[in-house]
Formats: sequence, structure tokens, C-alpha cells
Amino acid sequence: MDSEILENQGYTSMGTSHGTKVASVASGQTNNNTGFASIGYNTKMITNSESANDIPITEDNPSPHWRTRAMYKLSLISGVKVLNGSWLSYCSPNIIEELAYEEIKSRGIFVVFAAGNNGANQCGVGHHYPAAYPSTFSVTSIGHLNPYTHEPIGPNNYEMEDVHLRYKFGTGLTFHSHYPEVDLSAVGYSAIVAINNDEYKDDWGTSFASPMVAGTAALMLSVNPNLTPDEVANILKSTADDIYHIPENQQFQGLLGAGRLNAFRAVKTVQCIDEQNPTVDFMIKDSREDVGAEPNNNTEHMWVSSDIYIRNQNDGQLVKIHQNPEYDAVNPNYIYVRVTNLGCQTSSGADTVKVNWAKANTSLNYPEYWNGDIEINGVAFGGEVGVGIIPPLEPGQEALVEIPWNVPNPSDYESINDNPWHFCLLAEIHSTDDPLTSSYTSNPNHMVRNNNNLAWKNVTVVD
Repeated sequence: MDSEILENQGYTSMGTSHGTKVASVASGQTNNNTGFASIGYNTKMITNSESANDIPITEDNPSPHWRTRAMYKLSLISGVKVLNGSWLSYCSPNIIEELAYEEIKSRGIFVVFAAGNNGANQCGVGHHYPAAYPSTFSVTSIGHLNPYTHEPIGPNNYEMEDVHLRYKFGTGLTFHSHYPEVDLSAVGYSAIVAINNDEYKDDWGTSFASPMVAGTAALMLSVNPNLTPDEVANILKSTADDIYHIPENQQFQGLLGAGRLNAFRAVKTVQCIDEQNPTVDFMIKDSREDVGAEPNNNTEHMWVSSDIYIRNQNDGQLVKIHQNPEYDAVNPNYIYVRVTNLGCQTSSGADTVKVNWAKANTSLNYPEYWNGDIEINGVAFGGEVGVGIIPPLEPGQEALVEIPWNVPNPSDYESINDNPWHFCLLAEIHSTDDPLTSSYTSNPNHMVRNNNNLAWKNVTVVD
């Protein structure tokens, strides 16, 4: 991974240095078939790697801390719009340093800082400065490595998605710093970083959560360079995903900022500011590679939707892990359909998702094999599961729609189908604001590929 560095002030630092890691998260080059994609696609950097002795105190560099003097120096360069600081100056405010960051912000520069790691030689869970100044934007850490489960955090279940608590081998339960001045959370546990030209590792620290946000801010400003620092901050916070509903995070209420960074929604919100003809454009992904294009040419098989999953109990708003549906003559399973609004118009809240099922290993012609018209020996080969309401969605926002499913009994198909346990689900958005782009056809493959309002998931029922 290469980063496009327009200028480096001071000595050149390579290898496993802290600065190399931070830079790779914010603005490492993407689409080069090397390593991983950074958040700040095509953004440019000016770096500073000077030491304490390189920047004396002068009228132009008034702060007593040399790193802040370096930030002040960077802020004087034309074109600089975002500054990232992944370090700690003090455990209490310094008035001269605070004034320096107020002046930097007054020039229209958005300044992001790591909230702190709650480790040795730091300030514990308390305030870290410059992160806690009113003129800077503070970021703490959450996990991403493993999906959230009901299992307790431990050696077999650690660094769960969107959870501030982490399990550190040899240490046990720990967490990074948190306090009321934190503005946002981003990935800072097992963050992937570059350590050399072709070498990468996972690392931990709010040092890497901070450049995630800084890179996102750079993307926002590439769309609209006229945004003020306060506007950037407000959009980042208003588009964040809630993480306080997660049980492990409830003890940190109000200390993790507005939630977890949602880079897509933040940039989409900026794109929509000047949209003259906003519309609603719903999407249910056909696969992780699906970006909502119609037709979807990024997905090979149309029956593997990553936005449809099943839980055996209604906990899917929290635990987003697909389970094989279990046949139960009394209790339903629960289908969850993720719907995203790709448009610039907030949806009405009157839109719905309908799910139908069909018996796999049949012709699957639409609609007769999906609506219950086909029966053999009194056994239906399809039918409607149910309908769920899509709540109002702002630009870039997503929601999970829950629909109970009384699963068909696989034993009913043992004498009439080679795979009695195999079923298909078809999710369809009904919206007067966003009708289907392409007409219904008898071939569900064509229908799903040509419409981002439709998605298909094959499932295996177990007893």
C-alpha cells in the first residue's frame, strides 16, 4: 500500500513506525492489488515527523507542546482541510494549547484526535488532551473482528463488532479511554495497518480509530469543500450508528460519543445537500459485493443475499448471524431483511417488505411457485411468509425489518423432492416512491438481478 504524500516535514519514517500505521489507515492507496483499502480513497497527505527539538517556541508556534506546534505549522499550509493527531499531550487542559486548536479550527480546519488507550503512562479512562478540547473531535475504539453474539467476552469470543469492551490475551477484559467529550467511536481493536511496503498486521489503539474518522472527513470535504468544521462534526455525529443498545456498551452511556462511524452515510449526506431532485432508492443487497446497481453484475449467484438472514428467536436486531431455520410446529423462526436507502430523499415510513418462500429444486417459475398456487398431494410448494414495515430512512440509512416465519415441515416433501430440507426466500420492497425498475418475469434470476428492490436467499431447514 502506498500513500500519496505531497510533502513530508522532517525526517522520513518507514517500517513499523506509529506514523506509518496511522497514515495507512487514513489515506493508504487503494485499487492497487496490494494490502487493504484505506478509508480516505484518493486523499492526499502532508505529514510531519519532526522531533521536539525541531520546532522551537515562536510567535507563530505558541504552544508549549512540540507536537501541537507541528500541527499549528501544518495548519498554515494552503489546502489543508483535516488534521489528525494520534497522540496524548496532557491529562489536564493547557490554556495555550487550547487556544492554538481554537485558532486552527477558526481557519476552517477539522481536527481529529485519538481519545486515549487507558494504558500505562496515560490518563486512564479520564480526559486526554488535545482530544478533550471543545475545538477538537475525539474518537474512541470499538471492535469489529467478530460478529456480536450472546456469549460472554472471553478468549473464544473477543473484539466483537461495535463493542467497546475487549478481551486482551494475558490481561482479560479491558477497554480504551472514554469520557463525555468523546464525539464518536470507530474501529480501534484489531485495526488492519501497514507496517512496510508490502507488510500488514492488526493493531490496537485509538490511534487507528482517529484516522478512520479523519479519512472520512476528507471524503466529505472532497464532495463539498465549503463545509465548516462544525458542519463536518455534526454530520459525522448525526449519521453515526447507535451502539448503546448493545448490553456491553450500556455501562458507557454517554461516554462513547454519538455512536459508531458510518462513513457511507456521512458522505452520502454531504452528497445530498445540493441534490436538486431527491428521490428514494431502496436496496436489499444480493451479496456483499452488491452496490445497488441495476442490473447487478457484481454478484454471480443471485440466491446468496447478505441482507437476508434468519434467527431461531427474535434477537436478530442485536445478533446478526444467520442460523439455519428450525422446523417447529408451534413457534416461528424470524427473518431479518436489511434495507438501505441509497437515495437523497427520506422515505415516508409507509413502505413495506414482503417475503415469499418456495420449495427449492423445483422450476421456481415466478409467481406460481412462490405464491402457493402449486400443490402436490395437498402440499404447497410456496407461499407468502409475511409483510414488514420499513421505518423512515434518511439518505444512506439502513434498517432491519423483522418478519416471523412458520417454517414448512421438511418431512412433507420427503416423497416428492430430492432435497426436502432446502427452501428459497424472496424479499420484495413495495414502495410508491421507488417502484421496480424492471418488470416481473417468470425467471427469478433475471428479476432479482435487474431490481435492487428484490433479493433471494436459499436456506436449509433443520429439525
